[in-house]
Amino acid sequence: MTTIAAGAGAGTGATASVATGSSDYFGAITINTGTSTAAGILATVTFGNNYAVAPTAFLEAGTAGSAGLQHYVSGTSVSTFVVSVANVPTASTTYTFYYRVMGAYTGSGIGNTWTTNSDGSTDFNGNVHFPAGTNLASGMGVVVFGPNGGQASFPATQQGPAGPAPVINWSSTPVPYGTPLQSPNPAVTTTAPGVQNVNLQYWIGQQGPVGTMAVLSASDLEGVTMPGTPPAAKNVLAFDASTSKVQFVDPRVGGMYSVLVSSTTATAGQGRQLGSGIAVPALPYAWWPLCGAVIPVSASDNTSQVNLVARVNNATSGDQCGIHLGTLGALGYTGVVEPAFGAVLPGGSTAGAMGSYYGAVPAGTAVTIYLRAEQQASTTSGYATGGGYFWLKVNPVP
Repeated sequence: MTTIAAGAGAGTGATASVATGSSDYFGAITINTGTSTAAGILATVTFGNNYAVAPTAFLEAGTAGSAGLQHYVSGTSVSTFVVSVANVPTASTTYTFYYRVMGAYTGSGIGNTWTTNSDGSTDFNGNVHFPAGTNLASGMGVVVFGPNGGQASFPATQQGPAGPAPVINWSSTPVPYGTPLQSPNPAVTTTAPGVQNVNLQYWIGQQGPVGTMAVLSASDLEGVTMPGTPPAAKNVLAFDASTSKVQFVDPRVGGMYSVLVSSTTATAGQGRQLGSGIAVPALPYAWWPLCGAVIPVSASDNTSQVNLVARVNNATSGDQCGIHLGTLGALGYTGVVEPAFGAVLPGGSTAGAMGSYYGAVPAGTAVTIYLRAEQQASTTSGYATGGGYFWLKVNPVP
């Protein structure tokens, strides 16, 4: 094995050592200086096996302090090489150097020759020495060839574990048409070892020409001869699910009507009209008459029952559209009229679109709604009604 001895320049009490794994061909040495150091020989390295001829030794500083000594190899022989320094070492200090030796052992076998091939390559014909402790399992090494043979060294290194898998993040960014795109495109940035972001910019589509639209020229309009205009009083577009077409319909906006109802005196009789009635002109859509009133009622004795009834077109026999049922025998109460259909209104029972709308007034039909007080009991006792308002809301059929 390779050994080392401290020289006089290392001072009194100096020590020296060869690092584990070193050999006659390469390695590391450490010198621990003592006292009374001096320039000159720092150490002598002795080979474990003699070379055939004095080899060539190379020396390199292992630390900045070592480099400051101006080290050099002052001599070699078949068995040693000498480490010397030009500057005086510092006492009680550790200095480290790396060495490499090129040469061939004695008894290396047959003569070593080189053969030059026709393609310019060269073959080495000879022996290669593997020093003790070489780790062949690593599969990696250094081979040095010389005139007297070759020397191979396979350091104790092995393939490490696999690193993390690369990660590529893709993204795209739309930019307005004609805007200069980034350069390069796509752009690649690295945010962490093995992680790259790739961004591609692309143009949004170019603005096309301004289009035109004519609703009345559409092919899916229902009930309109084109070219033409919407039917009279129909100016709202609606979708007809039964035909999957669009058609013009009435806006169907209802209204509110009301009339003042004056009080009546306590006179006998079966019925009387309250107020003048509410006249509603013909509308372009079907609708329900939703009416109401708040009228006080007082009876002369406890034999009366007076109902308040709203009727369509005829105050005495028209179809009922609102009612308040009086209380038999009550001498006084407030009648509140609410919507209540006692019969099918004009057109409501006919076959067709309006057949399923009970109590609806068909489109194009003008009506007058009357409010009437009607004595229900067989008595002819007198009764009186107070003043108030009779109102009507036009509620369009959807």
